Amino acid sequence: MTITNEFLSPEEFKKAFYTFVYHTKGALDNKYAVNIAMSNGKLVCFFTFASSMQEAFEIAKRAYQAASFPLAGVDRFVVWGICKSTTCILKGEAHALLFIVDWSNTN
Repeated sequence: MTITNEFLSPEEFKKAFYTFVYHTKGALDNKYAVNIAMSNGKLVCFFTFASSMQEAFEIAKRAYQAASFPLAGVDRFVVWGICKSTTCILKGEAHALLFIVDWSNTN
């Protein structure tokens, strides 16, 4: 399940993220938000359930590719959530992880 909220301001995103993570039914560590900064200063946001930050990124990347958004100039996806990696120093806390996309290497 992926919920797309287009064009949120950073403040709107923060509120929507915490509502999704802490008040939407489901396990805390399976909810992620992915945002993409657009040239107008707004964020395209994808709220999804996934097993990891990497999977949340892949889900959002596929959703973004299928949407009517222009790919040009968009190469940074920021995944917000609670990391479950045993090597993460912030394990168990909500934080962000940056993923860079090279669209020339994607199908």
